[in-house]
Amino acid sequence: MKNINYISYMKCFLLLGMLFGHVLAFVYNKDVYLIDDFKGTKYIAFIAEFLHLITFSGYFFCFGFLCNIIYFNASNLQQVRKKIFNSAIKMLIGYYISAFSYRFFIHPGIKNTDVVNILTLKDIPGLSEFILAYFGLMLIILIFFPWIRKISKLNVNYIILFSILLFSLSYIIPYDKIGPRLGLYLGSTKYSLFPILLYFPYFLLGVYFSKSKKIKQNIFIIIFLIFGTAIYIAYFYNKGVSPTRFPPRFEWLVGAMFFVYIYYVISICLDQWIVKNNNYNMKNLSNFAILLGQNTFFYLILSNIFLFAYDSIFEKQNIFNTIIIYLIVIFVPYYLLIIARPIKRIHE
Repeated sequence: MKNINYISYMKCFLLLGMLFGHVLAFVYNKDVYLIDDFKGTKYIAFIAEFLHLITFSGYFFCFGFLCNIIYFNASNLQQVRKKIFNSAIKMLIGYYISAFSYRFFIHPGIKNTDVVNILTLKDIPGLSEFILAYFGLMLIILIFFPWIRKISKLNVNYIILFSILLFSLSYIIPYDKIGPRLGLYLGSTKYSLFPILLYFPYFLLGVYFSKSKKIKQNIFIIIFLIFGTAIYIAYFYNKGVSPTRFPPRFEWLVGAMFFVYIYYVISICLDQWIVKNNNYNMKNLSNFAILLGQNTFFYLILSNIFLFAYDSIFEKQNIFNTIIIYLIVIFVPYYLLIIARPIKRIHE
């Protein structure tokens, strides 16, 4: 298989950005949301908003990229379905760990009804919706695998049209009438959710890019990506605020498209640069990025637990201390990963 370390680099960039956004939300002592009554540090708020814009969309892109390679081109469908099912269960368990951690630390005194509501996905605690979305996506892939595999093989022009159709659903979905379970796929005003169906075009874009694995692409797909981000920028410029994320407006959904492509290009260029300058420092940089990129699920769960606990115990911090905590969130899990060892059975 051709070296595709660059997709791990891209996931690493997304992970570092996501962690920074989460640390800002839980640790930083100023507002980082670009809303009408904003009173915080504006340049940091712009960074946080950009990270919010690109993170989930970028991960869906990477997920589509890898799914096409691992699942959609496999010959043994029974084995593929088993892998998808196992991944879905891992995602669901990870969601429960994060969700219950949120309820225990942020709202102490969990009741039996709270437990039931979380287990049945009637209650979606904060910062856990990210993981739940991946469980929902794996479930969709498992159930509709033959159809999704056919969709993944569509011509780029059909992918563009299909993506526009899915994005446009944001105009007609009655968000206020949708509960958490259906909201996982369509969006809801009652909970913070990443509606899988509306973000699905990023998954398809990842599938499409995995087929060529290069920087130069079809001119129509590049125009499509630029146009989507231009719509977001125009909205932001005219309104002075970012479009809503929960539930997502059309402008929010399309806003990350060209930025995701830029991340993709940077990741390929970084991979080529590391290969070209194959020395000790470059190998260490590569190993660090790949380890983070391949363990984003581990990072997300561990960092969520840490930040929930931090929020319940400590006060908000200035930017310097916030960055220190951010580095702790990065390097403590990294240290745990590099000292972890596989099981070695000892025989007499």
